[in-house]
Amino acid sequence: MSPLPSFTSLRLLIMAAREKNLSIAADRVGLTQSAASRRITALEADLGVVLLERHRRGVRLTAAGQQLVAEITPAMDRIGSAVEAARVSKEAGPLRLRVYSTFASKWLLPRLPDFQARHADIDVRLDTTVSPPSFGGDNKDLAICFGDGNWNDAASQLLIADEIQPVCTPEFARHHRLGPGQDIPVGVRLLESRYLQTDWSDWSKSSDTPVDGLMKMRFPSSLLAYQAAMEGLGLAMAQASFVAADIARGQLVAPFMQPICRQAGFYLVWPKRGDSRRVRLFRSWIAAQLAHVD
Repeated sequence: MSPLPSFTSLRLLIMAAREKNLSIAADRVGLTQSAASRRITALEADLGVVLLERHRRGVRLTAAGQQLVAEITPAMDRIGSAVEAARVSKEAGPLRLRVYSTFASKWLLPRLPDFQARHADIDVRLDTTVSPPSFGGDNKDLAICFGDGNWNDAASQLLIADEIQPVCTPEFARHHRLGPGQDIPVGVRLLESRYLQTDWSDWSKSSDTPVDGLMKMRFPSSLLAYQAAMEGLGLAMAQASFVAADIARGQLVAPFMQPICRQAGFYLVWPKRGDSRRVRLFRSWIAAQLAHVD
């Protein structure tokens, strides 16, 4: 079997038959008039017949053109319907977001009811797997990642800058006399996450507060380290944005009042190509949330 003509050329022929004007038909399929004319000429050469007759007021099909259009139009319509159904099916699927558990708990979940109230038709599904963003084989639409904003084949938007500070309960701070300009006493336990093991050393260097020799307790996630601090187990190194509400409620305090900012942050990440309506809506909603952050 000989190779079939291009789908675009056949669509162009059908559109030219409907509009009786090659310029309008070209616009309908996204071609310039000269490109459309070349495609019709190539199609006629490929089939060995004249399909269109040109006259002052436009174009009309030849007998061969009429026969071809009559045969291919139902098939082309079915293909178009199938493609549109596939697009609708894709748009109707869930919004799949990979996000760190701590970010989800301390930042996203308190805000997510607003998104669902605005877009009740979008099923948001969270995955808290800790891994680099990938939009190929793991069927994720978006990811919230920690880094410098540069990922291959992905676009990104900064959500939260990397600003960290030690936190503990007010009672713990009073008992150990923790405050600005004070060293951390021996016996105070430092709480840390397994994925953020340089936080204490980075803060120590920046704030000129020694931490060598102090006891440490490591947790699988920052979320557990924050909870341990609330239970009075020690000092946790926390993202300022994640514990702002806890501090406002009086559950935690930042006794040293010496936050540090590093050259990183939490980013919303999405593929550069092929984003869907639900992804665009979520990105727009995130932007609105950030605009209301003081």
